Amino acid sequence: MRNSSRRQCDYILILILVLLTGCEGLKVLTLTNVSGGNTTVIVKPKIEELGKNNIHNYPIGQLGDSLVIKLPTDSSFVLLSTFTTMMFGSKIKPYDLRIDYLRIETGVDTIAADSRQEILDLINDERTRYRPNTDRQMTNGKNFGNIMIR
Repeated sequence: MRNSSRRQCDYILILILVLLTGCEGLKVLTLTNVSGGNTTVIVKPKIEELGKNNIHNYPIGQLGDSLVIKLPTDSSFVLLSTFTTMMFGSKIKPYDLRIDYLRIETGVDTIAADSRQEILDLINDERTRYRPNTDRQMTNGKNFGNIMIR
């Protein structure tokens, strides 16, 4: 009897510690070029705050209110990276994005998303969704989205 009540108390303490320390989450949306060739990515409005973690020495340019990125093969670009207040149920929502338009131009295809919802729909689109069996290993889940350029 004594062991079981002690074990229950231990489980409750562990649960409280998890809830206290695991309340913050991270939302990340990544655009990854696995097409085998260079790709041009255009986003609107242009992202003003580009850091080393977002883009690594890729030729970029400004085109009016747009940001143009030449994305080499086997490289990626972070479209969204933000902390949230809750880890659980922190699915990426349209209002999390800072861009309203995304255009991906490869040698054989062009994909355009004209709204934030259309950008998020690319996560599950057959042409651009992440395939764990064939794509290289990366985090994928509710608060980690991947758009794959094929």
